[in-house]
Amino acid sequence: MDTTRTLIAIDGQTFSLTRLFKSRNVSLKEIDGYRKGEKDTFSIELKDGGKALRIPQNLERRKELIAWIMERYEDLD
Repeated sequence: MDTTRTLIAIDGQTFSLTRLFKSRNVSLKEIDGYRKGEKDTFSIELKDGGKALRIPQNLERRKELIAWIMERYEDLD
């Protein structure tokens, strides 16, 4: 049984991260940039200083998602 279900959806205006017990939706305009950390961590930082969105390491097509983010947003490090 796989209990680490995660869904990421991006439409024209919203980035949505849905996990097993919680969900977060962020307007694409609210995204300030991204940070790459140790041990292959990757997070999306928000303009208002809100809690960052962490991209799970076991996500299918993660490299594709990270490349999409890196094309559109600034590296904040």
